[in-house]
Amino acid sequence: MVSWGMLKKYNREFILKHKLPEQIPLISFQSEAHIGQGALATLTQVSHVELPWLPLLTCAGEASKEDDSSIWLARRVPVVMPISAAMAICALHLLLRPDKKLDHGRMVHSSWKKNPNEPDACEMCEAILTLLVELEIVGEGGSSATDVMGNSLRASLISLFISAVVFDYCLVDAALSDSVYFYWGAQRGKITGWDDCELMLFKQGGSGIASKASFLYGSFSMEIKLVPGNSAGTVTTFYLSSFGERHDEIDFEFLGNVEGQGYIIHTNIFAQGVGKREQQFRVWFDPTTHFHNYTIFWNPYAVVWLVDGLPIRVFRNHHDPQINFPDSQAMKALASIWNADQWATQGGRFKTDWRLAPLKARFQNLKTSACFWTGPDSVRRCASRSPNNWWAEPTYFKLSDSQMGQMSWARKNFMIYDYCRDFKRFNWKMPKECTLPQN
Repeated sequence: MVSWGMLKKYNREFILKHKLPEQIPLISFQSEAHIGQGALATLTQVSHVELPWLPLLTCAGEASKEDDSSIWLARRVPVVMPISAAMAICALHLLLRPDKKLDHGRMVHSSWKKNPNEPDACEMCEAILTLLVELEIVGEGGSSATDVMGNSLRASLISLFISAVVFDYCLVDAALSDSVYFYWGAQRGKITGWDDCELMLFKQGGSGIASKASFLYGSFSMEIKLVPGNSAGTVTTFYLSSFGERHDEIDFEFLGNVEGQGYIIHTNIFAQGVGKREQQFRVWFDPTTHFHNYTIFWNPYAVVWLVDGLPIRVFRNHHDPQINFPDSQAMKALASIWNADQWATQGGRFKTDWRLAPLKARFQNLKTSACFWTGPDSVRRCASRSPNNWWAEPTYFKLSDSQMGQMSWARKNFMIYDYCRDFKRFNWKMPKECTLPQN
């Protein structure tokens, strides 16, 4: 049985003992980060976000009525999940609300509790979601959530939990300790909790983890706290990759720097072995004091890199034989730390200070809402339009106007290198995608 962080017995007893909180119209994210004065609304700086509207589904054969009462009923469905889980599910559909600021935390929760004697919506809904996953997704001797919770409670939750998006996310979600293995330097890394780990860099080498499963399309996120202080020469990574000479790869690489100078976010993409598509950004926050969320969203239309929910880069699939796109190879999710002081910090000017070893990076809450690779047929199955393949819906064909504005802000203010502007490197024969829209 997968550990979901709460005991099954406690979940059952808690749900049977309490009723759902009444009238909870507001859904809120809480982030761990400080509120940055004058900063753009991101999940590290603004703590309130609204999830997309959940669809109203018919129950017990009754037609859903599109009137005010049914809409209000939909808004009363409370939602709770870790912030990184919500990032994975709704990576391209988060509505930022800079007018709402909440305290620190790492849960999404319904923020209005009318009766102080009612159970906290966080606790109630986490228990319900956990139990539904345990009973219906993992399976437990043929028992069902209906048997445990009763028809009335199940009906109240149907519009949320019957959603293929949530179920698909839960299907692939597991504790980091259960879902990854050390592919390199196991003696220099350690699992520090059920959902977090620490990777260390010594002069002898670094360390890396990889997901046990392989995927084709979906959303992949990790919360990372980078090496503090003098991190010159180090590279910390979160990326997707296949294997072999003509491999596919989608990279987040974090290039260390001397103390007092910020990290560089280095992004790249390989398709059928062809790379050289780097874009780099200065970081607009301190990535060493708090965990920050880094998400790779990948579907048949495009790849999107997001930092705390804010898109910084898009690489579009133009369906052009001259522009390779990763659309046929399974990839694992990987994370690592390694030494690259020949080039990583200011072109190799500053070397790794081994007196500071071990240099440590922390990782937690790996979330994958993605299509499992089961063989060659997955190329068709994972790209097809179906309720389970939420990433393939037309909604995710391109960024929204607000996301375009966010990405424009990040690129205007923090981009420091773009391969499409490096004419000398390519001898003025630029890659074809550089002449086409990427948004």
